[in-house]
Amino acid sequence: MHRLSSLAEAMVHLKSTTSESLENADRCMAAAWTYQLDTDQTPQLRALTHIVDLACSLRRNNPKTMVPKCKGMQLTMDDILRSNSWGSRDDNFSVPINSTMRDDVSTVSYDTRMILGIGADGRDALMMSFLSQKDAYAIW
Repeated sequence: MHRLSSLAEAMVHLKSTTSESLENADRCMAAAWTYQLDTDQTPQLRALTHIVDLACSLRRNNPKTMVPKCKGMQLTMDDILRSNSWGSRDDNFSVPINSTMRDDVSTVSYDTRMILGIGADGRDALMMSFLSQKDAYAIW
């Protein structure tokens, strides 16, 4: 959830035209990269991290940083294509929510069922829609 928040904030800063927007986007990307070793990360978040990181480099217009980021993105996307962790047609994924509530209390209700759901592990999850695997690869 923290990684997704950092990526969303970075995208907001990239859209901004203020003088400090790129520095703020870089700060958010640094925060997003700190979660790269999490064991339960989804392939969609891995791909989005690379896409936003490359967008930061493109905005800076610095070829020296763009080339390694493109190669890193290529390796990640190739790895994701070889794995079965992300369906080629499915554009929905869930981000697990670590609840501080009792185990018998669920935050998912009739009113929140399109936003919140139950993940494969039984935990509450934020339901997200993203590109399909092949669409994300086509962006690269």
